[in-house]
Amino acid sequence: FKQKTAYEIPKRDWSSDVCSSDLEDPSNVDAMIGIGNTLLERHLIDDAIEMLGRAESLASSNETVLTSLARAYREAGDDVRAIRYYERVVAAAPTDEHRLSLEDVRRSYLNRIEASGFSDDFNTRGSTNNSGALLANIRVSPTLRVMGRGEVRRLSGIDDQRGGGGLEWHVRPLTALSAHYLAGPNNTVIPEGDFLAEIDHSYGRASYTGTYRYLDFEGAKISVFAPSVSFWPTDRVSIGALYAHTISTINTALNNAHGNTLQGRIAYRWLSRLWLTGGYAEGFENFETVSIDQVGDFRAHTVSGGFRFELPSLTSVVGDVDYQSRENSVHRTRFTVGISQRF
Repeated sequence: FKQKTAYEIPKRDWSSDVCSSDLEDPSNVDAMIGIGNTLLERHLIDDAIEMLGRAESLASSNETVLTSLARAYREAGDDVRAIRYYERVVAAAPTDEHRLSLEDVRRSYLNRIEASGFSDDFNTRGSTNNSGALLANIRVSPTLRVMGRGEVRRLSGIDDQRGGGGLEWHVRPLTALSAHYLAGPNNTVIPEGDFLAEIDHSYGRASYTGTYRYLDFEGAKISVFAPSVSFWPTDRVSIGALYAHTISTINTALNNAHGNTLQGRIAYRWLSRLWLTGGYAEGFENFETVSIDQVGDFRAHTVSGGFRFELPSLTSVVGDVDYQSRENSVHRTRFTVGISQRF
């Protein structure tokens, strides 16, 4: 999951909540650190940055001050300053914890190249469903990213391809708008057109997303309306939930087919560089991989489990397996692998 530990809480007068006498001595760095971290824990980020900045002016190489400022700037959505402070922390105290914190924020901010693929095995088909995809996500400014994607897919002996791109614009540090369009004229297995528009906003330890997607198949169309939320109760745990309502229009049918999808997922940082993941879906398991055999009121139950391993080189390796049960005793097993590099 894309971890966001950003907070956007209105400013508040903290003077009545802290011991102002601690500040009577303008050189009391420890008092400033204590107050700054208290404000940070209460998610009063602007006030925390102001107080910790005063401490930095008196103790510019203090490890605790630099670490707290790095956390505060990341929670404020300013990854550039967060990276700079984490780099200073690592230079002053190169511990594993500090290195991992620096790597985490770099993964969130830097460019990304990703290659992935999956293979499906159905109990009712003699052939498998294979897919390979390549994605580039490039930051062209502090607030704007451009994306390009290409994919090839084989289902029941039919080969399809599609490609396209999109934009992600941070209209505010904690609010992003994104859109993409993928095209594959004359496709029969995957959509000929795939349009997505999305808004994402972080607040506290949660990220809220609203998505509209339009999938244009040969002879059929699917509209998707999907709100979702991701929550990080701790730095080691991520929980996500999604609801989607789909409307399928089939040229040969008189009425539209309506469907509902529920998805839940969890990730746990078991070791410092190893995440374990799991999920469940009722309905569509992944709108990125929808194919023609899922058009209509698609009903299925899918359970999945996998891992993500993060290397010091900012390389991430992922693996996942899921098992899906469809109507009419149809079962599918999918194996997914991927590798991404930040730079």
